Amino acid sequence: DPRLRRVRLVGERRPPAVRLGQRLRIGSRGLGGRWAPPLPGDLTQAADLERLVAAACELFVSGGFAATSLDVIVERAGVTKGALYHHVADKRALYLAAYDAAHMRLAERIRELSIDGRGRPPFEVFVDACVAFLESVVTEPWVVRLTVAEGPVALGNVEWRTLDEGYAWDTIGVPLVKLQARGFVRADVDV
Repeated sequence: DPRLRRVRLVGERRPPAVRLGQRLRIGSRGLGGRWAPPLPGDLTQAADLERLVAAACELFVSGGFAATSLDVIVERAGVTKGALYHHVADKRALYLAAYDAAHMRLAERIRELSIDGRGRPPFEVFVDACVAFLESVVTEPWVVRLTVAEGPVALGNVEWRTLDEGYAWDTIGVPLVKLQARGFVRADVDV
């Protein structure tokens, strides 16, 4: 499912939707299904990956995906190349992490700008969320540059479209289906 896609982490065998800082408890029978709290070393590794993703976002936006080397990203993040390859398999995987971070930032921004919907018709709340999305595109153009302009370069047009449609579905499609279920959008409209 492209909406659950996350960074392909080297050497990890956890489900793709698992967040950083979580780890599997390894028992005598191999990988268990229970989650354990992060260890101090896990937090350091998560901080390294956050710095790598932040540097990648900045550099992919300013110089473009094709012109940005992993050496420059590592230098900007202040980590070693070994730390980079500990977290991601390649530049494409790092782009996917940056893409995910940009979309998470966009979703946060929409939540921040959306007006609380309690006591208001759901359609008005949906319209407020759409307006919040447009405002965030204007106030944070780096998100659009990273996700729209650099996406086809990094992933190819077909894979980028599939990934972007997954995020768009989460942002717009799911709320529309909920509105349709509550009778605010006609049932004969294909959402």
